[in-house]
This record gives sequence, C-alpha cells and structure tokens, in this order.
Amino acid sequence: MSLGLYLHIPYCFSKCRYCDFYSRPGERGVPDAYVDALLRELSRFAPGAPLRPDTVYFGGGTPSLLTPAQAKRLIEAAAPLPGLYDCNRRFIRLFLNLKNMQI
Repeated sequence: MSLGLYLHIPYCFSKCRYCDFYSRPGERGVPDAYVDALLRELSRFAPGAPLRPDTVYFGGGTPSLLTPAQAKRLIEAAAPLPGLYDCNRRFIRLFLNLKNMQI
C-alpha cells in the first residue's frame, strides 16, 4: 500500500490570485516554531505506526522558504521509505514556483 504525507507550509512572499490555500503572505522564511509544531504532530502519529510514507509532499505557500536544516528535520521525522526506482537510496524532487525564486 502506498502512503503519501502532505506537509503544509503556509508562508509565501505574496498571495497568488489563484491560490485557495491558507497562507501567510509577506513572510521571508518559515518560523522555527511552525516547524516545531509540525514535528510535534508527526511524533503524535509516528510511535508504533504500522505505515511509513513512501512520499513526502511539501506544499502550501512557498515550501522553498524552508531552510535546508528545517527540511532535513521534517524529512527525518517523517521517516519515508526508500524509493523503489532509485536503488534504495533516498532522493528529493523539488518543484518550485520560479516567480518566487531568489538568486
């Protein structure tokens, strides 16, 4: 059985016209307190859970506002199964809204 986990990151630079998600526009990053709250929620369901996700989705506002350290903490807490098509190594696919990219 396949199981996907969706983590909503509601922080973004600006609200897109088409977006119906809850979001906090005008932010320049994701507060550590929000990441800590997600980690607490994950820990509530993780102990003794018979299923582990094979996919972790980051969505919402602009998930690319997560720092690498924040993303790492969330991925490690989610403990996703190794991928089926990548020789049992973990990998990350990242899709970005180029409008919100900073160079």
